[in-house]
Amino acid sequence: MSDKFNEIWSKQLEFNDKFFKKKLGKKTSELSLEEKVSWTKNHLLSIVKEAMEVLDEIPNWKEHRNEGDSEFILSNLTEEIIDVNKFAVGLAQLWGM
Repeated sequence: MSDKFNEIWSKQLEFNDKFFKKKLGKKTSELSLEEKVSWTKNHLLSIVKEAMEVLDEIPNWKEHRNEGDSEFILSNLTEEIIDVNKFAVGLAQLWGM
């Protein structure tokens, strides 16, 4: 893995461990199968929601509708793509990958 990916992975795992420690009193690696299943559903729904937000940031993504000169802000698109990635990495970590 690249250094940047390792950094992203480590930061996300640190965040996940703090989150689950506060929420459930245990680290990500200590979750039961039932808890993993429940949080998998949560992560997948979050990925879908964030992916829809990516689409919302792309001007005129619906080919049958032209919304005129809608403003495109690259930083907003970048933020939404990062959010999708965070949930995807978190999902992998949830299952010990």
